[in-house]
Amino acid sequence: MVSRVARRSALPALLLLALAYAGSLANDFTYDDGLVIAGNPFILSWANLSDFLSARYLARSGELSYRPIVTLSYMVDAAIWGVRPFGFHLTNLLLHALNVTLWWLLVRTWLSPVPAFGVALLAAVHPAPSEAVLAIAYREELLFTLFGLAMLLLLATRLRQGRALSSGACVGVWVCFALALLSKEMALSLPLIVLLLMCWRPAGVARIAVERLRRHGLLLAGLLLCSAAYLVLRFLVLREPSEARLPPLDPGWWRGPLTMLTVAAHDVRLFLLPVTLRAEHDLNVVAAPYSARLLVSLLILVVLAWLGWRSRRRQPPVTAGLLWCGLALLPVLNLVPIANPSAERYLYFPFLGLGLAVGGGLERALSAKRPTDVGAAKRGAVGRKFSCTLVVPACLILASFLLLTRQRGAVWHDNLSLWQATLAWPSSRSRPYHNLADAWLSRAESLAAKAEQLGAATPGPEDKVRRSRAEAREARRRAALLYGEALRRNPAGYESFNNLGNLYRDERAYARALLAYAQALRVNPGYADAWNNLGITYKRLWRRDRAIVSYLRSIALRPEAAATAAAYKNLGIALLEAGGRRRARQLFVRSLTLNPGIAEQEELRRVVERLAP
Repeated sequence: MVSRVARRSALPALLLLALAYAGSLANDFTYDDGLVIAGNPFILSWANLSDFLSARYLARSGELSYRPIVTLSYMVDAAIWGVRPFGFHLTNLLLHALNVTLWWLLVRTWLSPVPAFGVALLAAVHPAPSEAVLAIAYREELLFTLFGLAMLLLLATRLRQGRALSSGACVGVWVCFALALLSKEMALSLPLIVLLLMCWRPAGVARIAVERLRRHGLLLAGLLLCSAAYLVLRFLVLREPSEARLPPLDPGWWRGPLTMLTVAAHDVRLFLLPVTLRAEHDLNVVAAPYSARLLVSLLILVVLAWLGWRSRRRQPPVTAGLLWCGLALLPVLNLVPIANPSAERYLYFPFLGLGLAVGGGLERALSAKRPTDVGAAKRGAVGRKFSCTLVVPACLILASFLLLTRQRGAVWHDNLSLWQATLAWPSSRSRPYHNLADAWLSRAESLAAKAEQLGAATPGPEDKVRRSRAEAREARRRAALLYGEALRRNPAGYESFNNLGNLYRDERAYARALLAYAQALRVNPGYADAWNNLGITYKRLWRRDRAIVSYLRSIALRPEAAATAAAYKNLGIALLEAGGRRRARQLFVRSLTLNPGIAEQEELRRVVERLAP
């Protein structure tokens, strides 16, 4: 049983968590939120649940891998809140609070109340993994951590009581593990952490660990079977085709692993000193085995390994926490090529292990022996003074972490502030420049719409209209410069070429737009968006035949995707103008089926009714 004092100690941690993240409730959709939520009609209809067990899930859900639990959580949010960011951010905040509570309960099985409370506070307000809470599209980190902690808590409680798991408890562990796997692939590290719990050696008695492994053989066999079934489902049955085309980090056999060692050391540095946080981190491949960056990284990792080895007997939580972090990071160390091997959101679950290591060290410091030549009364005074020397710096560190987390919440307010803050640090990657250009282009479209709305007013406020149009032109100019900067860093950036073409098309520079789309398709002939945009440009140039061919190419590349609804609609309009009424109606119906929230949907529905036989 958890004591009353211990239960009450969870409340301050949750209050500090609310203080750190409350500002994020007013944030907009940012980063991948637009693709996964705001512009994703899949989450708006419960009828799409039937696609969860088919390949259509990957084409229509907006996810790049099989994560049905995450998508289901978005559908629940959309049913309650609609497509408004507040409700989605609130759910993320509640999930984080629940994770902190479960983590505190789990740590209480290993540490005394004061260190456990400190570990819970650290998990609540640490700024490095805050991206997982602030970005709705990265909710998979919160969900897999939730189910993983529930599973580990159930297991740790039984192990602490010296009881074997009942059949119901085993089923509970397996269900939590399956839900964690269906939230994110990183859950594959959980069986290793289960082994870590079972091999925990109280009082240095190794035979207890052996007895635990023997007693829980059925549980381990079930976890192994779940892992095997998931690997078949995830990588053979429902694998995103683009994943197979991901190149290795480096063609050489040694540069990739050494580079990931520097990434692991960088993650440790973010835990200790989270001052260079950003949405995109540079990933510089190690050029030589004697580079200073690699040597410093190896030194950091060797020190941690030495610390874990030295603590294995006197303070096992330190060793267990470091092992937890290492095991949890294994799935994202690019053993299988992934699109982004370095991201702050990956640290949400591994940093719990580092927090446990810190808690173990704190408990060791608080229980250190006092000098024997001090009297009993003086010993109490020395003990209180010693505790204060730990509590005051700990409070200052937590306060600074809380302020940094609040600052990160302000940075993630919208895409413009996010990518401007990211590029405050020099970057060699093209993606931050591309995303900032997208943000400026979106702002230009918003300002142009505002100017048009003001111009339609009677009487029209001419000064405001002129100012809005001037601001829109300036935003488009900045976007064009940033797309150029992105292409300078990555000449094969087909998305930058495509969006640059959209910018030129809106400015009626159709020749430049056609050239930009051609460059995008030269790099990636299978890029459906560029084919659709090329068709729109041909249509504006009254070249209907070429427009129809472009729309057909776009549809053929991804016929089931919600984003293809625009191509179906555009092709229907072109065929309707050419006299193909029946075929046009079929295309309009298909467009509305794929994306009921498509632009001009009401007008499109009226056209469908008018074309009915």
